[in-house]
Amino acid sequence: PASDSDVTKPYDNIVNDVAFGPGGQILANVAWRSGAAYNGFYLSTGGAPGSFVKTPLAGQVDNADVGNAEFATSGDRHYMILERPSGLVDGSNSALAGIFTATALTGPWTRVADTEKLRLSGSALQTPDYKPGVQAWYNNFVEIDPADPRHVFVGIEEVYETEDGGATWKTIGPYWNFPFPCYDATKPDGGCPATTHPDQH
Repeated sequence: PASDSDVTKPYDNIVNDVAFGPGGQILANVAWRSGAAYNGFYLSTGGAPGSFVKTPLAGQVDNADVGNAEFATSGDRHYMILERPSGLVDGSNSALAGIFTATALTGPWTRVADTEKLRLSGSALQTPDYKPGVQAWYNNFVEIDPADPRHVFVGIEEVYETEDGGATWKTIGPYWNFPFPCYDATKPDGGCPATTHPDQH
């Protein structure tokens, strides 16, 4: 309403995604992309109103720098892509905290990819000021092959694939073709294999 002068209120209750575990466990990522006091992970058994408790995750997650997260689960294997608000606010070349995996909702969560690992996987994002994860505050998805929980696809500005649970990655949808040897500006198709621009369009 016009009488409400607190312009931050729309950002004070954002639930980005939830993950489900055994026994009715629900883990919610509740966070504003630029950081807020309430940012974090909230755990409930059953999901009843008032039952969610802010719960730090064990492992390699920095619970003091939690932003937007997306989850995927297959069997007892969970994956998460996580943004770090500090990277967005300070204008860093990446806002990616990492891609993580765990067998329990509260962890321990192990980081299986970070900006540098993805950059070296065939990424087109090689400039010093624009690296994989620079848009992790809104470009983020993770999907698991239903036939193989170690086969995972992650989308940020590019699309990445692992077939071994995150030990190795390859860029299957590069941001653009300019830095690749196949690129030829004189050819209508650019000279490289056709792909979408995976920045969500």
